Amino acid sequence: MRILKALLIKEFIMLRRDAFLLRTIILLPLVVMLVLPLVANMDVKNAGIAVVDNDMSQLSRRIIADMDASEHLSVSESSFTYGEAMAAIEDGRADAMITIPQGYARQLQEGHLPKLDIRANGVDATKGMLASRYALQSLGSTLSQWFFFPYHTTAFRMEGRDRLLHPGYPRKSAVYVQSDSKL
Repeated sequence: MRILKALLIKEFIMLRRDAFLLRTIILLPLVVMLVLPLVANMDVKNAGIAVVDNDMSQLSRRIIADMDASEHLSVSESSFTYGEAMAAIEDGRADAMITIPQGYARQLQEGHLPKLDIRANGVDATKGMLASRYALQSLGSTLSQWFFFPYHTTAFRMEGRDRLLHPGYPRKSAVYVQSDSKL
């Protein structure tokens, strides 16, 4: 304990003698805190996503188009089977994949809450998880526009009824996602 006390006293004496060292100790952390956030950016641009569209509806095509239009995502693979999309992730052509189940738009139309499957690349986990988060944000944005803006209401009609769905239908719409990063 005496040795530590002696070293601390020696360092404080050196700080008093050397003005440059004192300025460096104070200014360097400030410069790092002010400049580094402007220079270093952890956003991933053009994260590849593989899409398995089993629905082939207007809504699923809109979901895919909105993901491809995002500055953070690019649809790198559009597959018909889960295996093809998984191969794209394993080969490095995609960082995440989304599977749109058959009848997704119809189930939403009927008021059900169907599940989408989003899987992230577990080998490059950082990029895979960011890609899956960006996909979720894009998906949420697309669904909120789809259900809350009136320009699409002519696309959906309730079965057995001739009136249009109002833009807020279903009121409790949500996206449930199964996520698995064990790829």
